[in-house]
Amino acid sequence: MVWIASDPDHVYFNTAMHRLKARNLQRNPHVAVTVFDPNDPYSGLAVRGTAELITEGAHEHIEEISRAYTGEPFRALGPDEVRVIVKITPEKIHVFD
Repeated sequence: MVWIASDPDHVYFNTAMHRLKARNLQRNPHVAVTVFDPNDPYSGLAVRGTAELITEGAHEHIEEISRAYTGEPFRALGPDEVRVIVKITPEKIHVFD
């Protein structure tokens, strides 16, 4: 499970470079994300596309997304932790309800 953000053209999430998600995406940038409506788990959408890993602005991005989901700042980063924004360009979107 990841916190996501979006704009009209992309879906975004944030992770750390040492995590398996980031390492797998470096090897193969194809990705799928499924989002469910918390009020109706049978309603939502699935996005398939290609991911780009972006380090610039990643610390600010995780702060923004953490506050959106929890109202709190993100936990303290480890001394060697490198955050990365995963920018997904959708190639297929499936809406279900």
